[in-house]
Amino acid sequence: MDNIQLGSLLINGRLVMYMTFGVIGWLVLHYRLRHIPEQERFTSYASNAFWIWLLVWKGSFMFLYPIEFIETPISLLYFDGGKRGMWLASLLAIVYLWVRSRKHNLPVKIWMDIGLWFISGCWLAYPILQVIAGHQLVFYDKFSALWSGVFMLILFLTRRTSRFGDRGGYAIWFLIGHVVLQFLLPDRTLWLLSFSRLQIICIAIAAALTVWSYFQEKNEKG
Repeated sequence: MDNIQLGSLLINGRLVMYMTFGVIGWLVLHYRLRHIPEQERFTSYASNAFWIWLLVWKGSFMFLYPIEFIETPISLLYFDGGKRGMWLASLLAIVYLWVRSRKHNLPVKIWMDIGLWFISGCWLAYPILQVIAGHQLVFYDKFSALWSGVFMLILFLTRRTSRFGDRGGYAIWFLIGHVVLQFLLPDRTLWLLSFSRLQIICIAIAAALTVWSYFQEKNEKG
């Protein structure tokens, strides 16, 4: 999302989008963990990770583009570290969650369950934010929102019958669906063979989840 103009006020559209994602994450945490004894700890760590991510992503502009920042310090209000800042922020947030979870022995399965709710919710909210920002939705945006909405409905309907961590198959199909939907974007930037960067990332995560689920099932069976 680009900057949003509200009268004479210029707002960083991406900042609005990520703050909205943060609200979605907070709602997911409180809804999904309402009967879990470790709710407060999970919520605290997830909130800290979000603020770490946001501050690093936003502040990375200072050292990724030092000349622009020194010449115009106020530019920090309107710009960020871009994709490089996003990857750096994501890495630090993941490392923080991993260290905290490992220290207090928090189950990875719960994080995965929460993550699926969060990602599908954000994917559903993104086209809505695009419309609010005045962008015209393409077919991919519409079908992506529909696919994410269907998954949110499935997660809601199966919340009582599925234990935490039993959503690996859901996550894999969710990712594969978005890989297929990406082909609706004829002008997408190809990254490897005929796949975009997002498709490659989704395929890699789906493959990793498949391998992880296989070994988890094998260990449980002994």
